[in-house]
Amino acid sequence: MAVPILLSSLALLALSATAFAAAPMTQEKIPVTVYFESYCPDSVKFLTKQLYPTFLTPLGQYMTVSLIPYGKAKTQRAESGDVTFSCHHGEKECRGNKAIACTLKSPSSTFEDQFKFINCTSSIIAANINMEQYPINDCAAGSIFKANDIQMCMEGA
Repeated sequence: MAVPILLSSLALLALSATAFAAAPMTQEKIPVTVYFESYCPDSVKFLTKQLYPTFLTPLGQYMTVSLIPYGKAKTQRAESGDVTFSCHHGEKECRGNKAIACTLKSPSSTFEDQFKFINCTSSIIAANINMEQYPINDCAAGSIFKANDIQMCMEGA
């Protein structure tokens, strides 16, 4: 069972030791589920400086990573059935979380493609946490994703 976690450096080190000690014998992958926010400085730093670089090492083959772009968001359902979200870092974060969700939902991509794209957008956000427009276009150019497809998904099309 995957336990939602936000790993610290120490926890990541413990994960590494566990993976190398247990995984070669069992070939089981360690589930790593991360709830994060697209504009949260701590989430962005964790993704770009710890989780993604670790995913690219040999340890990555022993991990099953699940990314959940929700973090401290709140969901409200009106009597009409409409659902609205409010995000910890405002509307721009809700849009960023939605862009990430659309990326993760893309049927023509692998998780590696998705994570690479998310790392790209998160790295840009890390450099400018106050930017209003989520950097879809900046990262789509160097990936298999098309900015228009992500935008259409975000609009519910």
